[in-house]
Amino acid sequence: MSTDEQVRDEPVADEQPGAEVLDALRDIESKPLADRADGYRALAERLRSELEHSDPGHELG
Repeated sequence: MSTDEQVRDEPVADEQPGAEVLDALRDIESKPLADRADGYRALAERLRSELEHSDPGHELG
C-alpha cells in the first residue's frame, strides 16, 4: 500500500445513509421557509426510528 492510499475504518456501505440524509436536507431546504417544518419533522422521525431499530439495547427495555 502506498502512502497516498487512504485507510478506511468503516465500510463503504456506511456512506449511503449519510448521502440519503444530505439529499433529504437539500430537498427540504430548496422549499420556501414556511414549507420546511413538515419536512424536518418527517426526517427527524425517520432518523429516530432508524436509530431505535439499530440500537440492540433498545428492545431490552
